[in-house]
Amino acid sequence: MIMKQLKHIFNILLFSLLVVSCREKITIEPQEGPQLLGVYGSITDEYKNHKITLSRTAEFYATGGPEMVSDATVFVYDNIDTVLYEETEENGVYQSVEKFSGKENHTYNLSIDLPEREGGGHYHAQAEMLPSITAIDSIVLKQYQVASVSVDNVLGLYPYFQSLKDEDVYYLVKAYVNDSLFGGEKLTNCGIYNLGGMSGWYVNGPLMAYLAGEIPVWSFLTEESGSDSLEVLHPGDTVRLDLSVITDGYAGYISDISSSNGSNPMMGSPSNVRTNIYPEGSATGYFYATTTKRKTIIY
Repeated sequence: MIMKQLKHIFNILLFSLLVVSCREKITIEPQEGPQLLGVYGSITDEYKNHKITLSRTAEFYATGGPEMVSDATVFVYDNIDTVLYEETEENGVYQSVEKFSGKENHTYNLSIDLPEREGGGHYHAQAEMLPSITAIDSIVLKQYQVASVSVDNVLGLYPYFQSLKDEDVYYLVKAYVNDSLFGGEKLTNCGIYNLGGMSGWYVNGPLMAYLAGEIPVWSFLTEESGSDSLEVLHPGDTVRLDLSVITDGYAGYISDISSSNGSNPMMGSPSNVRTNIYPEGSATGYFYATTTKRKTIIY
């Protein structure tokens, strides 16, 4: 009996020690790398002033906004035209001096030269604008299904369109509700799809529905879910689907960003997010080109 009591007391002490240990604050001292130039920008098939943003990377525990890079010389060129970019009233944000629309099957080159007070140096990137799909023929909101099993109080957004035959093509999906990006204006609030062996099929057409089932590209909670989340779709809401054709490189960059999202350093996110900004090891970010088709529906 005494041995059992001693064992019981030992277990209580051990449990208490574990609980205290779990509450101990641990400060992780990450190994900081060199400060890099951060570049993010795009060329799209929209007729507009295109933008490039330049900033600096920050330390792991840094707070506040990024350090922006001003007074750089920025321009974009293809085999035909060269377009100069000028810094806007917002530091580090550069805008093309003239409106233009990117063209399919064109390769665009980005050139950046920093002034001496910003450390100097030349940076460059290249982006290919792939062919666009013809159109999104229609979009439908209906009960979300996984492997033919319906999910209660969840709506799926189903597009119908002729996909491209290239298996290396990726589709970037953004859902807007009442003209606001669903979930907030963040790169992580998007979906990425690659059709693989189904490339060239009519998406969600009879053949795909029969062999693989229809594919929803987004999901929404309904009012019946009882959720007070902002991600609930209400009757009368306007839903817009933006479907962009992107390269596998940019798809990988978004995947890396999504994997790195959050504050838990134990989640095993990639040590380096891929980039197409050169010279290698001196910059981070991405310069990409894309075509986009849109379709709108009222719930």
